[in-house]
Amino acid sequence: MKIFMACDHPLPPELYGGIQYYVLKLAEAMQRSGHELEVFSPVRDPSRYPFRVNAVRRYGILFAEGSLAALKTYPLGYFRMLHSLRGSLSNGSRCDILHAHNPFISGNAGRQVIKETGIPAVLTYYGWDTAENHLQHKGLTWTERLARLSLKGYRKIVVYNALTKVALQERFGLIPGEIEVLPLAVDTDFFRPGVSGEWVREKYDIPRDRPLVLFLGSVGKQKGVHVLIAAVKEALQKTDLYLMVAGNGPFLETAKEMSRTMGLDNRVTFTGGVPEEDLPAFLNACDIFVNPSLDDCYSLVVLEASACGKAVIGTDHPIMVEEYAGHGNSGHILLCPRGDHRKLSGAILHLVDNPDLRQNMGRKAREKVESRHTLTKYCDSLLQIYEKAIGN
Repeated sequence: MKIFMACDHPLPPELYGGIQYYVLKLAEAMQRSGHELEVFSPVRDPSRYPFRVNAVRRYGILFAEGSLAALKTYPLGYFRMLHSLRGSLSNGSRCDILHAHNPFISGNAGRQVIKETGIPAVLTYYGWDTAENHLQHKGLTWTERLARLSLKGYRKIVVYNALTKVALQERFGLIPGEIEVLPLAVDTDFFRPGVSGEWVREKYDIPRDRPLVLFLGSVGKQKGVHVLIAAVKEALQKTDLYLMVAGNGPFLETAKEMSRTMGLDNRVTFTGGVPEEDLPAFLNACDIFVNPSLDDCYSLVVLEASACGKAVIGTDHPIMVEEYAGHGNSGHILLCPRGDHRKLSGAILHLVDNPDLRQNMGRKAREKVESRHTLTKYCDSLLQIYEKAIGN
């Protein structure tokens, strides 16, 4: 099958982010399975990827500097993505299915190509905020209005949880048959228990006999790193532990200053960005993985930590609650109120004081990922959705 994939942002390693990293892993997996990929993304060096990449002329990052910047970024990105898609088709590239990842630049450019060519198409909707807005009975935001417009013409909309499916039906007027629920997935051969993380502790002077709490991801304010630092400060009044913040981002320097102000220089380590090949080692080095995010919820790194057999602490975003309470709580994750550093501190202390519980949670976490979230199962299910879209 010849698959076009369109992604709003540059693929890793040029820009690390949940969606673009997921597109990269999915494209690699599909290519290994014998399918032909053509990915459209504003990368600088398309030759570094194992599949064909059409380097869309760069246009900035949508929403990176707020809504006003997005108003200028979006039209430029839309026309450049559309030009790239049209150009490839006019040069004779075959396309059996178009898969747009996100309803904004890629989604609307893909929608126009659908109108012009009739190519069957699928769109993955990653908007976690839509589910929460639905539960809170909020009116449509301007980003949701833009997203709703882009969904017209796509034969299948893919979401990663049932709550978002209901929200799209109620808020956007989609019919149930148009929406397919396909949970996120990870490469369980790459992310697995038993990968040595001792060198990580040695490199950053973390004693082997002390509990290590890990945050891994983009260091933005909405990721809740400041909440985690405050929680660790409180926990240190009752126990001895270390925190590692692994990643880069716009909030990094603020987080460092906060740590210094709290007197945590000898207990909080900031590593900067982590090469992809080292991710399993970092995850295996920790005792507790924390995702304290204030807005996004079921980030890919939660699954990666779970695949490595780690006890995970997350936040009470509705999608997390639906995933771990409404979908049969397997007991491998603790959820805390978003922004509440005291409750988060209590959860950390609970796991620090109960190593057997941590081990049991980690075992259940790995089992859950193997049963429901493997990349192989995801690709098989996605191909079935492609076949449905082509058949329609």
